[in-house]
Amino acid sequence: MTDSPAPPKPRRSRLQFSLRVLLLGLTAFAIGFPIWYRWPFEEVEQKYFGADPFAPPRASASQKPYATITRTWRRTWGGGKVQSGRTVTDSRQGRSKTVEYFENGVRHGAFEVYFDGRLIRSGRYEQGKREGTWIDHNTKATTTSNWHQDVLDGSYEIAFKNGRTQKMNFLEGRLIDVDGKPVKNRLLEQLASGEIDDSRIAKELQKLMPVGMEFVATPLKDALQYVQDQYLIPIVVDVRRVTDIDQPITVTTRGIDLCSALALMTQPHDLAFEYRYGVFFLTTAEHAQDAHDPTGIAGIRPPKGSPLAQAWEEPSQIEAINMPLDKALQLLTQRLAIAVDLSELPSESRVMPVTKNLRDLPLRHVLGLILDNLNLRAEARGGDTIAILPPKPSIP
Repeated sequence: MTDSPAPPKPRRSRLQFSLRVLLLGLTAFAIGFPIWYRWPFEEVEQKYFGADPFAPPRASASQKPYATITRTWRRTWGGGKVQSGRTVTDSRQGRSKTVEYFENGVRHGAFEVYFDGRLIRSGRYEQGKREGTWIDHNTKATTTSNWHQDVLDGSYEIAFKNGRTQKMNFLEGRLIDVDGKPVKNRLLEQLASGEIDDSRIAKELQKLMPVGMEFVATPLKDALQYVQDQYLIPIVVDVRRVTDIDQPITVTTRGIDLCSALALMTQPHDLAFEYRYGVFFLTTAEHAQDAHDPTGIAGIRPPKGSPLAQAWEEPSQIEAINMPLDKALQLLTQRLAIAVDLSELPSESRVMPVTKNLRDLPLRHVLGLILDNLNLRAEARGGDTIAILPPKPSIP
């Protein structure tokens, strides 16, 4: 009897894929992975008062965040991320809410601010710059402004709750009329011509005011003090031509640059600011258009290397109340290697009272402000002497 053959051993089962299935899988991965990797995702950040800025945010169970920010991000190749999409900021324990949109880390799209559920600001950004119509609501007025490339361009209207309206027009950032009346803006002309040689002041004039001005029958001197304190820009009043510094000022400005706001403040009173002697010089609208320097200071060019040239730009200061002119000039120049010649002035002019509080201005500007008030002028004599002279006789 012959033995029957042994049954074959069963094969071990294993998964098998055709080449077509493998190619389909690779294709799906090649398409799906980039989509997944770049798909927007949200992150929530909570901010707490007194938190260590270098430590992860942690708070006790009783402490509530003062703000919650929900940002939308998109991954970038190389492992980074960029803000792209909707961002919502809730603050003041839910009373304030800001909704904005980003594209590649730059504001782009609608922008809205709510307070207690009420829309108080709306507009649109195009690649980080305000564009189109923006509307601001507050308890006293609604402001509607038009922008192009982050510059006011078009109508700008303030509608007050009491029914009064103020209408303005801007052209490429320049205020051109108020309630249909043309506006002359001397400071803007000086900005365009490069006459304002202080770069900080030039930048302040062109920036939007972070806080608007709201004056209701406010004395002029108080309004000027507010502007000076807010922007750290020295202001000097032309006391020979502006005689009433207590006259009431009424103006409301929001969302405009400082240069335009100052024009709005002064235009109804036939006044104007100009940059003269290194300060904001408040004078009459008529005098502001006269670029001539009656003191002659602007025309003095001290010889190079002379004592006068060295002193001309020296930071100087003076605090004087009804101080005689000769003593004020002596006080001003006592530390400098220059002389002041008063011999061509009448004796009574040499003791005219000087009232000035100026500091950290070049000597030439301080001299200009003193002489302008007294209607006097100056000439350089050699390289170490300034002669103080009477005004030139007017030509009939």
